[in-house]
Amino acid sequence: LPFGGVFLLHHFVLDCWWRSQAFAMEMRLVAVLFFLAVATALTTGALVTYFTLCAEEHRWWWRAFLSTGSCGLWVAAYTAYYAV
Repeated sequence: LPFGGVFLLHHFVLDCWWRSQAFAMEMRLVAVLFFLAVATALTTGALVTYFTLCAEEHRWWWRAFLSTGSCGLWVAAYTAYYAV
């Protein structure tokens, strides 16, 4: 559900920027998008770390780093895809 919210807000903001349209609450939407993306990344990292530690995996830090970093990479890749 959080990824869907980030996707919709991100698409809406990029669509308005691409068409050079101004909308009244642009900065509020960008702030909501940022905080929702950060909350999603933090939650994903915490859950992956928790489940990895419950499985007694000793290489938990790599999964925690990569799962949180993949959220940022997804946003960057989508922005690059949308710009092209």
